[in-house]
Amino acid sequence: MVVARVALAAPLLAGAVAACGADAAPSRQLSVEAQKGEAVARRAGCAGCHGGADGGATIGPSWVGLWGTGVTLDDGTVVEFDEQFVRTAVRDPDAQRPEGTWLHMPAFSERQVSEADLQALIVYLRELGPSS
Repeated sequence: MVVARVALAAPLLAGAVAACGADAAPSRQLSVEAQKGEAVARRAGCAGCHGGADGGATIGPSWVGLWGTGVTLDDGTVVEFDEQFVRTAVRDPDAQRPEGTWLHMPAFSERQVSEADLQALIVYLRELGPSS
C-alpha cells in the first residue's frame, strides 16, 4: 500500500521539483490580433514544427526572435524574415527554401489559411520579437 502511494506521488513530486528549479519562460503579452495568429498557428499545425511563443520548436526553426533577421536561402541570397517572407513561406514555401533545409514545409492555400488568418499569423510572428 505504501509502495502504491509512493508510485502515485512520484510523478507529482518530480514535476513540482522541476518547476521550482527551472527558470520560467518570460510571459509574453500578445495583442488580440497576435493571439488570433497564435491560434491560427496551432489550428493549421504550424506550432507542431515551429513551437510557440515559448520557443520549443521540434522540427522547423523556432519563430521566437526571428522577425527582422536575415535568412540565407539555398541559392545563397539573404532575405529578411518579414511579412513578405512569411507570406511566401506559407503560400509557396519552395519558392524560398532556407539553406540547409531538408524537410519540406507544406503550402497552405487561402482555403486552408485565409488572408485574415495569414495577417493575424504575421502579427503574431512580429510580436514574438526581433532577435536579441
